[in-house]
Amino acid sequence: MDLRSTLPYNKLWIFSFVLTALQVAGCGGGGKMLVEHIDQLEDARLSDALRMNLTATGGMDAWLEMQRVHAEAVGTVTDADGGKSLVDQHHELSLLVPYALDIASTSSDGIWLERYDAQGNVTLNLQGSEAVLDLDADVQQGTALKLRLMIQALTQSAGLLHPNWRLRYVGLERKGGRLTHKIEATGSIVNPTATEEYLATGEQLVVWIDAKTLFFDRLWLRYRRGAGEDADDFGYLAANLSIYKKQPGGLVLPTQVAIVRSDKFQQFSEREIMLVEYQRFTFIRDLED
Repeated sequence: MDLRSTLPYNKLWIFSFVLTALQVAGCGGGGKMLVEHIDQLEDARLSDALRMNLTATGGMDAWLEMQRVHAEAVGTVTDADGGKSLVDQHHELSLLVPYALDIASTSSDGIWLERYDAQGNVTLNLQGSEAVLDLDADVQQGTALKLRLMIQALTQSAGLLHPNWRLRYVGLERKGGRLTHKIEATGSIVNPTATEEYLATGEQLVVWIDAKTLFFDRLWLRYRRGAGEDADDFGYLAANLSIYKKQPGGLVLPTQVAIVRSDKFQQFSEREIMLVEYQRFTFIRDLED
């Protein structure tokens, strides 16, 4: 599957989106869930690595009190023939509702609205229109994969902490010339409230945390491309995270996220499918406490 071919509209204006993701903030019990989940992890190496990452990216208090993140960014998409398209973007990340994404993408036709719900269903319509496009499986999956990686990049360890995920600390590994903590997460990347049957999909997310900076350095995603007889046919997508900067809200986040192809050996392509460069973040804190 060529991710560029799964775009449901002609222009490659794909990352101007509104995200609603991940209950990790102070409202609605998410902050309590975050702390409790870290405390309940049996592997001390795993809990230490996740806790150190949250500390390095602003501290537990900063993560617990944030409700929303607004960001201005520039997206660069590389076409199949090597051509590049640029687009100004506005991102909104809510840290209240688990894994439901609303996407607003600007094209020559207007503002396209994509929704990725907690069950992994993707809908698309044009702003102001009641019509909902019937998307094929490749379009739905392509949209989900890109957004999964973007959400994980911005939420860091907080995005891994949910009771329905199975986490494993693999160990120290040298990746890209850096010594890293390698962590595996298996289950459903998008839907954290699904049953164990739904979680047994073969999806796997691997995270490399830089042992020196304690920031997320790389992400690797294995996804199932087929069903039935083709159930063991997997695809692979990855992301490089770089240029971390402390933001006015206190969090330290990557300002560049590059999505690339990968393989079952977790080798990363040097050619970017897309690059998102964040220009400015604005943070909305929990105002109820």
